[in-house]
Amino acid sequence: MKGFFDVVDSYCTKGEIGELTKEIVEDFIDHIVISQEKKADGKRQPKIYFRGIGLLSEDVLR
Repeated sequence: MKGFFDVVDSYCTKGEIGELTKEIVEDFIDHIVISQEKKADGKRQPKIYFRGIGLLSEDVLR
């Protein structure tokens, strides 16, 4: 988790983030996995892996 908070600290020292840019997203997100569609509802469930943290559970994100 240290790596994640290092990125947070770097942005905090720069000041307020005016808008979410591609570079900011790339700094925080390691990779995204998109599953195959579920036949019942036809939806895909992306899993976002954050740098220094990994995958967060859905409970944390709600």
